[in-house]
Amino acid sequence: MPLVKPTPPAAVTSVPTPVPSRLDRLNFRMRADAMMGWFPGGVAGINTVLTYLAAAVDWVEEQLGGLAAAVSSAIAARDQAVAASGAVLWVSGTGYVVGDVRRSPADLDNIYVRLTAGAGTTDPSLDAINWRKLPRSGLTLVTVAGTTHTAVAGQLVLLTNAAATTVTAPAAPAANDTFAVVIGNGRQDNLINWAGLKHEALTDTTCRLSPPRYSEWVYVNATQGWKIK
Repeated sequence: MPLVKPTPPAAVTSVPTPVPSRLDRLNFRMRADAMMGWFPGGVAGINTVLTYLAAAVDWVEEQLGGLAAAVSSAIAARDQAVAASGAVLWVSGTGYVVGDVRRSPADLDNIYVRLTAGAGTTDPSLDAINWRKLPRSGLTLVTVAGTTHTAVAGQLVLLTNAAATTVTAPAAPAANDTFAVVIGNGRQDNLINWAGLKHEALTDTTCRLSPPRYSEWVYVNATQGWKIK
């Protein structure tokens, strides 16, 4: 059972001053009596404070332990998500093709997609010409190697086929459903098929995906259809 945060006790009554002194014989007896009268309550108060401090230390240690466990869990969840995306560590000097996904040793929290074919020695987090950081949108990364893909709500679709690719929007979306597309094949003729729904209140069947390389869509309603975010 989790420890209950202890309640601070009342302040201890201050020691009577001035204290007894044998050099002050005239006031010694009176001040000694006052000091002896303070001891029972004063010592009890000090013991209460010490008990509180011990309980407070235990409570703080429990909180720190819970925080450490939460941090470890978050790191593990992050690593599992990165592993599930196929984003292994970038290796300096290795040749990569357009659409390869890697995480940089210097920036483990983010995922990068290769924009050009080739090798290099500059970390992806510092190489905006050859690598693009994928937005931390909370969407699930799905790498598409073919030329067609039917998206579902919550997907971040990465296009890697050298040929033009068509992404079909999620079927029967609810309001605020979201999906996104990353152009990882360098083409300007990839398409979104709206599956019979509107986009930006238009009734066009498809829409060409041209740069920027990342586009995110949210479903509003039957009148507006999908709108770009």
